[in-house]
Amino acid sequence: MGRPRLPAAGDLKRKRGGEPVADPTETIYDLIESRGDKGIWKGDVKKELSSIKPTYVDNYIKKLLSDGRIKEFVPKEGPKGKPLLVAMHIEPAEELTGGIWYDGGKLDEEFIGAINRNCLECIKGCVVVSAADVLGFIKKRDLYKVKISLEQIKDVLGSLVLDNAIVECRSTGFGEFARIPVGTVCYKLRRDLGQRGGRGGAMALIPCGACPRINQCTPDGAISPVTCVYFEKWLALEF
Repeated sequence: MGRPRLPAAGDLKRKRGGEPVADPTETIYDLIESRGDKGIWKGDVKKELSSIKPTYVDNYIKKLLSDGRIKEFVPKEGPKGKPLLVAMHIEPAEELTGGIWYDGGKLDEEFIGAINRNCLECIKGCVVVSAADVLGFIKKRDLYKVKISLEQIKDVLGSLVLDNAIVECRSTGFGEFARIPVGTVCYKLRRDLGQRGGRGGAMALIPCGACPRINQCTPDGAISPVTCVYFEKWLALEF
């Protein structure tokens, strides 16, 4: 047997008094749209609209999908492979999809690996960079179709810090930091710290680069290298 025929608009019966019954397609669409960016399971549509036969609900949903009025997305958590329904003009909540880091409800390890490599490539070429530098590097090369935000780049860099691939520091405004505003969070390759011979290794270990109060530090201020215990310890080191 073929699938049940969907009632056409002209087939809809009228209530007493001549008032037409609501089109089931629109009823289902309205329910899906009302759930906003959180979406709704097909099974929940059937429960909430129990007056419509389940087989009809399936076919009405297929029609809405084929007409491009709704779409499906697989959340990163929940029953495996079970999609949620959302109106076509609404973007699913990032907390459900996982944003650009997930594809079809699964962690996109290939994409994440590519972003990691791009970040390391940028840092290697510039020695020390800010998150904005890395974002500019990626945008300039137009490497990906998806839009990547500054916050997302910071997340990637934070992950690389935890993996000990790079280190986080703050610009002192001098030397290799000269082009970066004082106090800006920066990133360097891990091997750049303490592995250079002579005075270079000593300068790489200066605590000012990692100090969160560097932008308030002045020779005669309340925060000063004159009274800084960390700076004193650095001066006492032998290189």
